[in-house]
Amino acid sequence: MTARRAVTPADLGVTGAPPLGRAPEWQASDLSCATAGPAALTRGTARPQNCFSTGNGCGPNEEAELRSKTLASATLIIGAVVGCSGNADGPRYPPIGGDYAATFDFTFSNSNESQTLTVPGTISLSRPSRNGDFSGSYSYDPPYSGSGDILGTVAPDGSIEISEFGDDQAPPMVEIDFLSNEWSFCDFSSVTTTGMSGGLSGNTLSLQGELGFSCRYTNGSSVADFPTTLDETVTGS
Repeated sequence: MTARRAVTPADLGVTGAPPLGRAPEWQASDLSCATAGPAALTRGTARPQNCFSTGNGCGPNEEAELRSKTLASATLIIGAVVGCSGNADGPRYPPIGGDYAATFDFTFSNSNESQTLTVPGTISLSRPSRNGDFSGSYSYDPPYSGSGDILGTVAPDGSIEISEFGDDQAPPMVEIDFLSNEWSFCDFSSVTTTGMSGGLSGNTLSLQGELGFSCRYTNGSSVADFPTTLDETVTGS
């Protein structure tokens, strides 16, 4: 009768198997992506001894089970790496997501007058997607009333382009209720915009934008419309 030979890791196509007699602990990858960079590892429970460590060999069922566990472990590790980065080979974006205590500084100017307004508030932004896109919202603190949606894209170098900052599907900085309350003598039905952009440096968020519109003034019986600009600088940290 021929003696039964123990199955070795090489027979199953597995490399780097643990030495005979050892049952090391497996470590499970953290899929929460709570920290940047490679997935954090937490210690799991001890792996049961298998046919490699006992030296008793494996039957067909044991071999199949061992192959299944090996493939499952590899899939878990790969999934953790891809899940945390969005794209294992893609760009890394700065941590723009979070809540910011913000100030909204407005400069209103035309040939007839110039005025400034500073409004405190908050900004909340999501983490960027694998394409750098993010969303969020802002709101003003009392006694001011106003809030709006934010859509934008952050680049790996921290530069930001804003596509929406205010009313839904309106040009950035257009929040009709707030603008009309503060400058009721202006016409915001046909605003022009230079866009809104900025960047993230460390923990400081900075955005700038400009609107153009006309405002109506009276002088005795005379009425005149003045081209006006409204510059906005947003700073959050």
